Amino acid sequence: MGTYRDLYAGWDVARNRDLSVIWFIERVGDISWTRGVIEMRDQSTPSQMAEARKLMPMIRRLVIDKSSMGLTIYEQLYQEFGDAIEGVQFTLATKEALAVGAKRRLEEAKARIPDTPMIRNSFRSVKKTVTSTGQARFDAEHDAQHGHADHFWAFAMAESAAAQPQYGLFELWRLQAEAIERGESAEPGQSLADAQKGEAEIFGNMRMNDRLFWKKRSRTLQCPECGNKNLALHGDVERCNPCGWKHELPAFVFPARFS
Repeated sequence: MGTYRDLYAGWDVARNRDLSVIWFIERVGDISWTRGVIEMRDQSTPSQMAEARKLMPMIRRLVIDKSSMGLTIYEQLYQEFGDAIEGVQFTLATKEALAVGAKRRLEEAKARIPDTPMIRNSFRSVKKTVTSTGQARFDAEHDAQHGHADHFWAFAMAESAAAQPQYGLFELWRLQAEAIERGESAEPGQSLADAQKGEAEIFGNMRMNDRLFWKKRSRTLQCPECGNKNLALHGDVERCNPCGWKHELPAFVFPARFS
C-alpha cells in the first residue's frame, strides 16, 4: 500500500478456516476507491494485530467484526486507538444492513474495487435466504480456496465505516459552530437540505404556536463589547465577528404538545 491518510477500513477476522481480510477505501467525493486489500491466512492473533497497528496512522475509522475471536482484537485495539475503532456483532440484522448497504453502493456505481478472481468469487458467493421466522439471512458457503465471502464482508464494513452520519438541522448547526471555534471548516459532511429534511420529520407536526415559540427564542440585540448589531448565529452560539465576543443561547426545551 502507498501512503494515504483518512482511509476507512473493514476487517473480517478469521484465524484458521477462512481468510482474515482488511479492506481499505478512500472516499473521493461520493466515490469509494479501494486503496488496499490485505489477506491473512493462518496467522496468529498477535501477528494480525501487529499488522493492523502498523496501518492505523492511515486509518480514520476501522470497523471490525467482533464476533467470536474478533472480540479480543476489537477490545485491545479500541483500548489503544479509541473511537477510531468500531465493532460490529454479526447478527442476521447487522449482516442484512451491511449487505444491503454494500449492494446499493455497487449498484449505484459508487465503489471502485479490484477485479480479481478471488474478489469476484467472494462477492458472488453471498446468497440471500429467508428463515422460517421470515428473517433475511445473508451468508455464503465455506470454500477452502476462496474463504467464506471474507472479502465481501470486509468491503461492506469499510463502506459502513465511511458512511456519513445523518444530522438534524440543529445538530448540524451545533457541529458547524464547534468547527468554527476550532478554526476548522464548518462543513460536517451533510448538506443543509438533508438536515432540514430530517428536522422536518421531528417538527412537521408541531403546532403553529409552538413553532412561533421557537422562532421567538431570545437573541442578543447588539454586542455588549463593541455595540455591533449584526451578530452571527452558529447553532446555539452568537458571535460578534468584529471583536470576537460570543454568547451561548439557553438550551431549547422541546414543547410537550404535538398535534
